[in-house]
Amino acid sequence: MRETFNRLGYLIREMQNPTKEEMKRLLKEISDELRGYNVPKQAEGEKVIVFAFSGHGDTVDRAEKLYANDGGIIDFMDEIVFPLTRHAGVKYVPKLFFIDACRGGEILFTKKGGNKNQVAKSSDEVYFAKGVQHVEGNYCVAYATIPHHVSYASNRGSIWMPKLARALREMNDSFQNVAATVMKEVQDSLKDNAQQCQIVSHLNCGPLMLRRVPTRN
Repeated sequence: MRETFNRLGYLIREMQNPTKEEMKRLLKEISDELRGYNVPKQAEGEKVIVFAFSGHGDTVDRAEKLYANDGGIIDFMDEIVFPLTRHAGVKYVPKLFFIDACRGGEILFTKKGGNKNQVAKSSDEVYFAKGVQHVEGNYCVAYATIPHHVSYASNRGSIWMPKLARALREMNDSFQNVAATVMKEVQDSLKDNAQQCQIVSHLNCGPLMLRRVPTRN
């Protein structure tokens, strides 16, 4: 992801293997910084805020949880999404969240898998969920998997995030179309099991292009 957004000219804040307190501190710094922005409606689509996480996660009592490197638990919506979307000065700025983590331990089998206890899904099926639009939020979450299910990895690491990063670099298309293409690529890369990515959109704009932006000094 760093290479992708470097090429697009984004200002990047990155942490490798952060503890819970390090994650919370960085999120607070970014949230505090956003208070100083005042982006007018006519600039909608010219600026984009992106948050990407690759690691471990779960769903507990219907709440999305992400795990820090020290085992600390971060509530995805309460501690990440809401603090980064509630500022009035950036309400017209689209916010994208890329989450490459398990959301539980359930396994989604393909028809070939033959597990009668699972609902068979065709390998080319994708999962989109369109939520109610909220002007004050204006965000979209792209998950590597559907609720309560695992997100697969290879011996080289995660599968979904690298494919998404490459597609964002190479495809001259909207984020929505890029995400749909990556869903298909992930499905095609798995043999006995399936993984359905999920897009939950509260964006208040049309097709969103992640194009190069001027580097901030």
